[in-house]
Amino acid sequence: MIILPAIDIKDGNCVRLFKGDFSTAEKVAADYMETAKGFEKAGASWIHMVDLDGAKDAKLVNAELIADVTAHAIPQTLTDKSKVGTYHLVASGETSWFGYASFVFEQVRAFGQALTIQNVNAIPTSAYPTPATRPHNSRLNNQKIQHTFGILLPNWQDGVKRALVELLSK
Repeated sequence: MIILPAIDIKDGNCVRLFKGDFSTAEKVAADYMETAKGFEKAGASWIHMVDLDGAKDAKLVNAELIADVTAHAIPQTLTDKSKVGTYHLVASGETSWFGYASFVFEQVRAFGQALTIQNVNAIPTSAYPTPATRPHNSRLNNQKIQHTFGILLPNWQDGVKRALVELLSK
């Protein structure tokens, strides 16, 4: 199992939010770099950093702080030149848009929410012609990052469930 520590940055501080509510921001660490170094000393190979100000305002706000931590991590990650490359960092598993929508509806119902729409119908890409030809089967494959760094990314369903719990708990 990989535990992925997170550093959420708001107003230049490491914070924690309650249920995603920005008004509940609580400072949880004095220094973002020391926090990142502490995670590294504890054995973390990866850190999830979130620019909360940027996410809220839809623009980069704390990019320099994230860049500081990234600059610290890159030399250690790149000591083995065979690991340099492009990686797809996407959740594991496969689905279609129909499968995704069906899963969301199923989870919302399991959470006890009433839905106006009762059925999700699969619609082929051919029903929505576009000027650009769409591939019949396109996927992002995360096997390279799994093999190179020995990490197993969580299934897409886990992220959807987590997001729905947060959204529906408000």
